[in-house]
Amino acid sequence: FSSRRRHTRFALARGLGDVYKRQDDSCIKFYIGTDQTVDSLINLSKKKYQAVITYAFWCKTSRDDLPGILSLLRENKDLVDVYLICSDSYDKIRYNYFYLKNHLYHYNPTFLLDIDYYKSDRNSKRMTKFIKAICPDCKTKKMGFASIIIFNQGNYLTHTNYNMDYKTKMDILKGLMMEN
Repeated sequence: FSSRRRHTRFALARGLGDVYKRQDDSCIKFYIGTDQTVDSLINLSKKKYQAVITYAFWCKTSRDDLPGILSLLRENKDLVDVYLICSDSYDKIRYNYFYLKNHLYHYNPTFLLDIDYYKSDRNSKRMTKFIKAICPDCKTKKMGFASIIIFNQGNYLTHTNYNMDYKTKMDILKGLMMEN
C-alpha cells in the first residue's frame, strides 16, 4: 500500500450515510466500493428500478454510449436509481471526474472498485469479479465496460453488454421506462 495510494483511498473513502443526503447538489461524488456496497444500496432503494452501469472513461463504447444512456436515465430519475461503477485505479480519479462532469452526471454516486478487496491490479479482472458477485445470472464473458444491469426492486431483471449496439441498449431501457 503506497503512501500516495493510501492518501487517495483515505480522501475518497466515506460512509454510505451521506450518499443520499444531498442528491441535488452539483458535486460529483466518488466512493470506494465493492459488490456488497452496491448491493446494499440496491436493496435500500425505494425506486422501481436500479441501474448498475459499468464504464471506463478511456473505453470507446463507454464514450459513445454513456451520454445517451445517462440522459435517458436522468429523464426518468423518479423511476430509477443509477450506480456508476468504474474499475480504474485511484490515480485516474481526475480523468473520471472531468469525464462525468462533461456529461452532467452529478445526481448519484460513482463507485471506484476497491483494489484491495478485489486483489487485482487489472481493471478488467476487478470488473469481472464485481459483475459475477452482483449478478450471478449475467453472462460475464460478454460484459465489461459500458454494460448495464437492471434490477427491479432488488431482483435481477435484465442486462446489456458491450457486444450490443447502442440502439439495442436504448431500446431495452426505453421499453422498461415505457412500462410505467
